[in-house]
Amino acid sequence: MSNKLASLRRDLDHIRKHSNEIKSQRERLASRLSELNRDLKAKKISYESYESKYNYLLGGKTADEKKKYFKKRLIAIKHREKDLIARIKNENHVIKNKSKLIVVTAIMFALFVPLVSMGIGELTGFATSTSSTTASAVVEEYYAVSLATSTISFGNLTPGADDEGASVNNYGSSAPGYYLTLSSDSNTNVQTCLSGTGDFTGSGKTMSLGNMIWDGNQTGSSTYPILSAAQAMTTSKVRSSTTLAAGNNEYYRFWMDVPGDQAPVSYSTTITFTTSSSDCTA
Repeated sequence: MSNKLASLRRDLDHIRKHSNEIKSQRERLASRLSELNRDLKAKKISYESYESKYNYLLGGKTADEKKKYFKKRLIAIKHREKDLIARIKNENHVIKNKSKLIVVTAIMFALFVPLVSMGIGELTGFATSTSSTTASAVVEEYYAVSLATSTISFGNLTPGADDEGASVNNYGSSAPGYYLTLSSDSNTNVQTCLSGTGDFTGSGKTMSLGNMIWDGNQTGSSTYPILSAAQAMTTSKVRSSTTLAAGNNEYYRFWMDVPGDQAPVSYSTTITFTTSSSDCTA
């Protein structure tokens, strides 16, 4: 099995695990709201207490908004799952083709061995002649990319918090603070992609890497990158939506969804930005 295929299968397992986590969060919330409604109906709690707990459970959202939130996350995960399945099928096809190519190469090598064993003199008739030439190298492409900052910070997140925007500047500023800049003297466009090294860890606790979602766009504003276009972070390289041209920036924004039962400790992981003049998802 190739490293790429193994990585794709790990990501598929990871995204399915994340889908189950989202469904569990939805079920726990529904259960807690039902219990809260029963307590109010039975007059076990006052309406003021009910309202306070209700707002806490929904995180300031309405019930309809929370339903849409869960639906949106699950749809995004489903699309990612389909993409991974398609890429796994394609990689299996590539591996089969490589196996066929290896067989063909071996046959060709066997055919050329007798010619090599004859010696240069027997093959050309000019064993004693020599010649020389001057070799030159041409740089076909060059580019330099710099990252505006090396740390993505969410501040102090609490269990149950969701859609918290991480940005060097405030969410409502003219542009997000995370961006890549391609040198203006580059002679080629580059593609950019992101990947994570693994789940968040801290004080012996872990949190799914997929709880971080992101969007990249060459338009940096108070609106873009946009939450509705965000996708879950995975350990596979995922290409951003645009090709970066010389002198331009590609902006990024990140959001975090912290499960309600997540231990409140400091978590960290490593996010890798990759650039390439070809397809960097390979």
